[in-house]
Amino acid sequence: MVTLKLPADIASQPTAGISYIPSGSDFTFTLTLPSGQVPTVKTNREIQGTPEVLTALPNDDGTYTFTVRQVRQMLEITVTSSVGNADVSTSQVWSHGGKLYVRTAKATTLYIYTLAGQLYRQQAVDAGETVVGLPQGFYIVVMDGKQWKVAAP
Repeated sequence: MVTLKLPADIASQPTAGISYIPSGSDFTFTLTLPSGQVPTVKTNREIQGTPEVLTALPNDDGTYTFTVRQVRQMLEITVTSSVGNADVSTSQVWSHGGKLYVRTAKATTLYIYTLAGQLYRQQAVDAGETVVGLPQGFYIVVMDGKQWKVAAP
């Protein structure tokens, strides 16, 4: 069972509320936001004690599509939105096409771990955007005390 919670000004497919899916299945949903807004999507699952945060690039039509992999428990997804580019100091991490994208306002160190907890890569990154190739799999990315879970297809 998946519960999707979102503000009234955001549309979703499937619609907000409860969706029933078989245990172990992926749950995919698409969000349509008011112009200029970007979504923040969190689940009640935790990665090393931190709530899971989902990231996505906008689709060609401006919508955002998210997939939560292997849902095995009751899952709650909470969506909020903010005006795009409101806080440029916030680091961003996402994956797309077998690459990891990192955007940060300052130079820092990036740590990429496998789901087994093994350090896969440690890399210094400069302010701006950095692209790192990743083999297929799931990873936990740690940077500046924050954590992200990413998948490389």
